[in-house]
Amino acid sequence: MENTTRKATSGAKATLLLLVLITIALACLTSCSKYSSHYSALMLVQSNTPQAASVSFSGFEGHLVLKMKSKADSAERLNFDVSLGEGNLTVSVDCAGVNAELLNLKGGDSYASHLDNIGVGTVYVIIDSDGKCNEGRLSFSLE
Repeated sequence: MENTTRKATSGAKATLLLLVLITIALACLTSCSKYSSHYSALMLVQSNTPQAASVSFSGFEGHLVLKMKSKADSAERLNFDVSLGEGNLTVSVDCAGVNAELLNLKGGDSYASHLDNIGVGTVYVIIDSDGKCNEGRLSFSLE
């Protein structure tokens, strides 16, 4: 009887340990980034490198995050060239934990400009739609 109880207890401990390890692994895998994207899109093409990011779409609705890395000796400016056919987009930038709205883009708008003194570190470009958007093109680069 005592041997059966020990087997049951050690089996329960092993199961509990396995569940804890799986939970830790999932937490590590899903929380690696400060932001996460969630969107629905039609014909979305995205390019993302450490120094540049772009996205173009035929249809888009949701929240999209582009991630770039500014270097201490080079990147101090974020250049952007954006246009939108229909809908409303808000574009924000987060660098060094400071999140600031870059622009509100409405259907028919297009802008080409830059943001100076972007800082050093990871740069997140956050694109949020206010409903369905069509025919968008957004391009960002660090220099």
